[in-house]
Order: sequence, then C-alpha cells, then structure tokens
Amino acid sequence: MPTNKKRPDATHITFRLDPATAGQMERLAAEADQSPNLYAKDLVTTALTAGDEMRHELALLRVEVAKARAAIEPLGRLRGDLASSINLLLVKAGQLTPEQADRWTRQTLIDPRTKE
Repeated sequence: MPTNKKRPDATHITFRLDPATAGQMERLAAEADQSPNLYAKDLVTTALTAGDEMRHELALLRVEVAKARAAIEPLGRLRGDLASSINLLLVKAGQLTPEQADRWTRQTLIDPRTKE
C-alpha cells in the first residue's frame, strides 16, 4: 500500500501486539529481568542474526563431515584388504572352500549383520 507519508527512521521500529502476546512478552521480559521493549529488541536482533550464524555453523559441519569421510575411506579399503587376505589364508590352509571362506569373511568382517 503506497502512501505519501515520509517513512520513519528504520532505527526506530514501533508495532502493536494483541493483548495475549503483549502479556506473554511482559512475562518473558520480567523473567529475563528486562523491559518488554529491550526484550523485544533482543528477540528481533537474535532472529535476524540467527540465520547467518546457522549458515556458518552448517558450513563448519560440512567441512568436518568431509574430513571424517576422508579419514574413513582408507579404513574401508584396509578392511577389504584384510578380508581378502583372511579369505585367502582360510582357503590355502585347507580349512574352507573358496565359497565358504568368502561367506565367512563377508559375514564376519564386512557386514556382521548378514549372518545366515
């Protein structure tokens, strides 16, 4: 709705609250040992800056996840190499057939949840 009135200074913001919300604001401000005006200012400031902080925290978490994935990758390869070596030892020692050794290493080392 365009108006011909001069816009007020953006550093001074005024708005009305319905009685229930005003009462809640007054109670919360009293609990925080603040005036309702200062409490409302803190709420607005926090709401406006929280998005930037959340994006920053999310970026940091993404970096940490990438580092963790990079650290885990060699362990996965090592686990596969270990499974292949044990598989070969079981077969060469004559303890199991290649199929039995493969099943044992898969169930024991690769994914213990697949026990038959």
